[in-house]
Amino acid sequence: MQSLVHYLMQAERPVVAIAGNKSRLPLFTRRYAYLLGLWLAQEKVTLRISPCRGFCAWFMKGWKSYGGPTPDLYLAFRKQEGYTTSTYTRRESSDVAAALHEGFHKLPGVSRLLASTHVELVLGRDHCTPADCLICFTQDAAQTHEDVDGRTGVGSFALLAASHCRDAGLPLHVFQVHDSATVRETLAYLATNHNRQIAGLARTLAAKLDEPRGMPTRCPGTQETTHGRRCIQPAPHNHAPALQAARP
Repeated sequence: MQSLVHYLMQAERPVVAIAGNKSRLPLFTRRYAYLLGLWLAQEKVTLRISPCRGFCAWFMKGWKSYGGPTPDLYLAFRKQEGYTTSTYTRRESSDVAAALHEGFHKLPGVSRLLASTHVELVLGRDHCTPADCLICFTQDAAQTHEDVDGRTGVGSFALLAASHCRDAGLPLHVFQVHDSATVRETLAYLATNHNRQIAGLARTLAAKLDEPRGMPTRCPGTQETTHGRRCIQPAPHNHAPALQAARP
């Protein structure tokens, strides 16, 4: 199976869709998403993304930091999390999402919109212009119709749409970037990048992989939040009463 590194080395400005299904991410994963955003902006891919939360939000930070062009935004609403678009999820996409996943109609209203958005992300707004590849951070998501088994996260809908394309004979490549082998290969490749920021961050993250706790890492005494690390100090405790009670 072709790796993400080899694919991007050979492809010429592919249309790349980015999908993620986690909103709270550990520090390692946030920095890894940021690094991928830097890299794909450098590669000058044509980007499709729903950039509002989690992995995709941190990917967009890297994309913007490198100076990547405005991507094709796929939003469930005209205005969403600081982003605005004139073309948001169409009602017809809900019918496609329902056909892909039997549990679609059991989802809350907002979740149905987000699921439909991820179908459009992969298939295109007209459902006839699929992306060339799907890069996703979608742990525990259903990847084919055979393994749905009640899993209804929005990442499942992106992967099911990609599976639908492949079943139709379309060459849509799917890369799960949370796979440990993919992480190691990507970081090793980017550690030699001519861009100092990309190479430096890749080497830093690669070093984290060799720590005893592995990937992802969390520093003791900190709590991961959406916006960064917050120190947690142990609550002061007065041991004097217990010591006095223990005296004869």
